[in-house]
Amino acid sequence: MNVRTLFAPTLVFALALASTARADEPPHLEREWAALGAGTGIPTDHGDASLSLAEELGRHWIGDDGYEGFATGFLFDQELRFPSGGDTVANLRFQFRALWDFAIPIGDSALTLAPAVAAGVDLLVAGGQVDTAFVLTPHGDARFLFGASKQWFVYARVAVPIRFGSPSTTAEVQVLGGVGVRFFLL
Repeated sequence: MNVRTLFAPTLVFALALASTARADEPPHLEREWAALGAGTGIPTDHGDASLSLAEELGRHWIGDDGYEGFATGFLFDQELRFPSGGDTVANLRFQFRALWDFAIPIGDSALTLAPAVAAGVDLLVAGGQVDTAFVLTPHGDARFLFGASKQWFVYARVAVPIRFGSPSTTAEVQVLGGVGVRFFLL
């Protein structure tokens, strides 16, 4: 599989969004770096530390200024987890996400609070084994967007990924924090 095959769906989606975008709200691409992450599993009680990198291709459909209102997007989340007393785990999630950003202007900057839900496919790689499952992730985001462009931001996220797979359904509570950047595509 070559690079063009991997990125073709993203390019098609970006072009489709670009063709329907309002002049005042272009689609955006976001990249988030989680500088800090922690989680605990349910029903197990182990704690995990994690590093995460997420990319989202999305668009605000309702609202002003490109950072508030109803938004949807495709989220690709890559996570390395370091469970206490276990092997390192890699997690790849491909999800569709919907959220509503409530924006609070603070000078040229803004604070957004967003209840959200994401659903998609979860690939878990641990101990040389790959496990695939459906994942549903209700979560909440808080972001502080800097300056008039609101391109750079810091964020905090509390998420509860529920993994429906074999041999059982599992859930965990994750708390993430980090920095990110937004790029408007048009």
